Amino acid sequence: MIAYPNPKDPDDWRFLFMQRGTRGTPLYRGRFHVVPSFMFQPCDVTGFDPNSLYYNILREFGEEVLDLDEERIRKEPNYLPAQPIFKDFRDDLDSGRIGIIYTGTTMNLLDLRPDICSVLVFTDYQLYEKRHGDWKITLTEFDPTEIGKQSGEKQRRYKYFSLKKAESDFVDLFPPHNITPPGAGAMWLAIQYLKDKRPEDIRELLQRKSIV
Repeated sequence: MIAYPNPKDPDDWRFLFMQRGTRGTPLYRGRFHVVPSFMFQPCDVTGFDPNSLYYNILREFGEEVLDLDEERIRKEPNYLPAQPIFKDFRDDLDSGRIGIIYTGTTMNLLDLRPDICSVLVFTDYQLYEKRHGDWKITLTEFDPTEIGKQSGEKQRRYKYFSLKKAESDFVDLFPPHNITPPGAGAMWLAIQYLKDKRPEDIRELLQRKSIV
C-alpha cells in the first residue's frame, strides 16, 4: 500500500486505497483494497528472480499504479527499467525520498493464507503530488468513476484516509463486508507502524537504506 504525509497535519499520514472492479475480477469484487497488491507466488518473468519480494513489489507498482503493459513486463526484461516514469520511481527509491517498509504478516483465517505486508512511504508531500499526477491506476482490476454526467469521461477512483481517523474509527470506515481481508490487514499494520513516526523519522531511516 502507499502512504504519504498529510498536507494538513505534519503529525499525520494518508493512505491510498481503491475499489476493486465489479467485472472481470475473480476475488472480492467491489470491495476496497490497497494499491498495489499481488499474490506472491513464483511466476515466469524473464530476467528476474521470481522469488524476490522486492522485485515483485516493483513489478506490481509498474502494472497497477503506472498501468504499464503486464505481458511486456513479464516477457521483456528491459521493458520496465526503460520506462521514464519507472526510472523516476527507482531514482526516488535510491535517493531515500520514498521507501519500502515491511510491516508484518497477516493470516486470513477463512482460507489460512498468509499475506506479507509492506507500505510504500513517500516522505515528502510535494514529491507525492508530483509523482501522483503521472499515475494511471489500471482499470483491469479497479473500477473507474464517471466525471460529470454529460461527458461520460472515466478516471481511476483514488481514495485516501487519514491515519489518525482510521486508528480510532477503522471498523466504521471499513466494515468487513466492504474491504478485502488482505487489504484490512495491510492497512492496520501500516497504521501501527507509522502512528508514532513523523516524515522526518522515516526520512532519516531511509537515508541508510531504501528497503526496511
